Amino acid sequence: MRITAPVTVASPKAGTFVLDWSDLKLRFALSLRRLAGVTVEAQDLQVQQAAPAASDPKPLLGAEAASGEARTAGANLAFVGTVEGLHFGDAVPPLKGLPPLAGDGNLVLSDGAGLLAGMPLSLRNRTVEVKRLAVQPGKDTDMRLSGTVSFDSGGLASGTLQLAIRNPKAMASVLGTALPQFASQIGTTMGMLASLGEEPRVPLVLRKCDVFLGFFKVCKVPPVQ
Repeated sequence: MRITAPVTVASPKAGTFVLDWSDLKLRFALSLRRLAGVTVEAQDLQVQQAAPAASDPKPLLGAEAASGEARTAGANLAFVGTVEGLHFGDAVPPLKGLPPLAGDGNLVLSDGAGLLAGMPLSLRNRTVEVKRLAVQPGKDTDMRLSGTVSFDSGGLASGTLQLAIRNPKAMASVLGTALPQFASQIGTTMGMLASLGEEPRVPLVLRKCDVFLGFFKVCKVPPVQ
């Protein structure tokens, strides 16, 4: 099934977004007359954040190509996806300077099969198994995550992820150029990782939304819905 662009998507919490593309295909899988899977493939995807009346929408992100498949696995929901040429626009100034990104993911959401039947999306009281989540900002470097994260009834995240970075010095160069305001912190962090080798692996620990890289607290993430 092909879908004609553009499409407007509205959410009471997130706002209104306008999606456009040159080509988008949808495929559905059925099991016992129930929806068991959805596959999406898009080319030249553009997402804009709708602005107040008389104002132009703000570019949020775009991608040369993106694909994703969500499929039930018993009571769980499994997701795999890829993206090429991902870039960010004026709506997210801190990320606008990043080079085009490539990435892929393989995730499993516990008790998430009902999402395909219209169940409201919520990560609370659920666990996400990250089999692989990778981002490549350049041909010489990439970073990958794997592990498990659980969310409590308040949306606070806890768990341990394994972070692997190929060529930390190249990663520091790419990120430091794109995010000059954080260049010093990026250089220090990547320098420590580079001392562990060309492809160091370190634990990324979440404790009630506090994020630790090894023994060092690096940030705090907000609770999820």
